[in-house]
Amino acid sequence: MLIAFRARVINQEKETMALAKEVMAKPSEIPDETRILTNLAYLMGDVTDTLLMDAYCRVERLGYQFKNDTKQKWKYALQATHAAQRAWKRFAEEIYQLDDADQACEDSDWFADIVVLIADRVGDNEKRQEMVKNMLLRLKTECDIYEKLNRH
Repeated sequence: MLIAFRARVINQEKETMALAKEVMAKPSEIPDETRILTNLAYLMGDVTDTLLMDAYCRVERLGYQFKNDTKQKWKYALQATHAAQRAWKRFAEEIYQLDDADQACEDSDWFADIVVLIADRVGDNEKRQEMVKNMLLRLKTECDIYEKLNRH
């Protein structure tokens, strides 16, 4: 009896969750900071892919080869990145009702360049990390999302 009751409760929870998934908020009802975070998640997947491919090409240009097990791990990392990109793209297309989610990600090369630039200029130096963060915080906000996200 207890097992049957638990199974029934679990099935009801699954049905409730399935119904909840079908009720989508209108894109206009989604707060800007949530929309921008979702776009950034998609964008970071594209940045990761760009950086991984660039690193791989540079290793090959230097004439180095990965060992078979390392090459398999590298390929797995790329496949996982591509799968994440596809998942974010489908999510963004559905939730924002976009025809082409790639439009939301045209700046990924710029972000990849900025990430590399920050890594080069800052490294592990905590003083420089704080300096870069403070420089960015002093700039006038364009979207006012950073403050909203950090209030919670």
